[in-house]
Amino acid sequence: MVLLKRVALIVVVILAIAIAYSFTSKAQSVATAADAKAIVLEDLKSDPLFSANGLYSVYSIEYLNSSGQWEVKTKITLSPHSACPQVYLRDYKLLPISPSLNKQVVKDCTANTPLALPEEAIIASKDLIQVKALSSPQACGYSLPLNPVDAAEYCPFADYAQLRQFADSLQSNARFVTEWRSNQTILRIALDENANVLSVQ
Repeated sequence: MVLLKRVALIVVVILAIAIAYSFTSKAQSVATAADAKAIVLEDLKSDPLFSANGLYSVYSIEYLNSSGQWEVKTKITLSPHSACPQVYLRDYKLLPISPSLNKQVVKDCTANTPLALPEEAIIASKDLIQVKALSSPQACGYSLPLNPVDAAEYCPFADYAQLRQFADSLQSNARFVTEWRSNQTILRIALDENANVLSVQ
């Protein structure tokens, strides 16, 4: 009986060590913000709700000393190049990986004002006569001032030099640029935060 108890105790100790090692090795695999971002993006891409046509971006990564976890804030855009993109926000804490509930912030093809996101600028500019004249255009949206990484992420086929030239010519109250592409035609529109059109090129 005593021998049986000792064997059981040894098994429990071994299991405890194995579990502790497992958690330690996982924590070590998230040593940097880049590691945390990679894990979160992989999780988003495997989510059936978003994987078909989602555009994923990480806009905040922070290491929480109090809990020893990473906090990652993400934005998911569905149908990003359509006239009516949808936007969800999802926060993560890891490890272990723990996503929050999705919060839909752009839906029903409605742009909230003041505009807060490039996707809202796309929706706000979709009914302009110049846009309606285009045949099945692809849309891209950018916040100002332009960030080359964000611009390439949202619209990898954009001509950044021309986009920058247009952005540099705008009034100081311009907050967003939308770009509409149809065949060989490229239409750029600048808007302020109240969705007023400031320039069309």
